[in-house]
Amino acid sequence: MKTCKSQLKSVDLLKVIWYYLVTLKVTKGGQTVNTNKLRGKMAENGITIGRLAELIGVTSNTVSAWLKSGNIKSKHMADIAAVLNLSPEDTIAIFFSDK
Repeated sequence: MKTCKSQLKSVDLLKVIWYYLVTLKVTKGGQTVNTNKLRGKMAENGITIGRLAELIGVTSNTVSAWLKSGNIKSKHMADIAAVLNLSPEDTIAIFFSDK
């Protein structure tokens, strides 16, 4: 599969935007990850815990812990969003929800 430079730049830009959104949210009192919606998007995309872990460079135990606790480090949020091809609306609903 070919990847054009503009796609890579867009992904990098999105990572920067998500990093700042996460930083702002954490500064205002912490993040709340909607694990039910995250699990739903994983299922829609046919992505297992093990496959997600492999694609973002963590262990499956780490992903399992995230899904149980809802505590996902901000540095991984953009990677998860990219792997699951989340829309901006889905990204906000999952990573910045007020559940």
